[in-house]
Amino acid sequence: DLTLSDGRQIKVGIAHSVLKTGAYLHRFYAFVPKYPFEIIKLSGLFCLGHMLETDGDVQNHWLSKKHGSFDERETDMGESTYDCPVITFASGITNLIGHGNDYIIISYGVDDCYSRSIIVHKKKIELLMFRPKGNATDVLYQ
Repeated sequence: DLTLSDGRQIKVGIAHSVLKTGAYLHRFYAFVPKYPFEIIKLSGLFCLGHMLETDGDVQNHWLSKKHGSFDERETDMGESTYDCPVITFASGITNLIGHGNDYIIISYGVDDCYSRSIIVHKKKIELLMFRPKGNATDVLYQ
């Protein structure tokens, strides 16, 4: 659930798209919480990040010991290039309990090898969907 700045109540989901290069990108979608659940807004495309050397307990992760696990990987979106894993698949989105109901948790798999989760402020999601037009893509890293 997301309460917009103007007081409207909406529901939010996360969807994925696959580029011609095979890279996975995601977007948020907003919909009305009443039948027929009309989709009212889509965010621009964004990528979900890969494992970082600063992640907690990363030294014990089997993949962190492999050569190249932290190398930059390029994903082209339009005229811009981002450091994104080729394959990410969001598998869950839920409210973070506490903290004033202001955050969500997104869980996702990376390169079909390991899972990650990120915490995103709901205001960021609102801005990604309802900001003035101009920027079509974003990168979500945490």
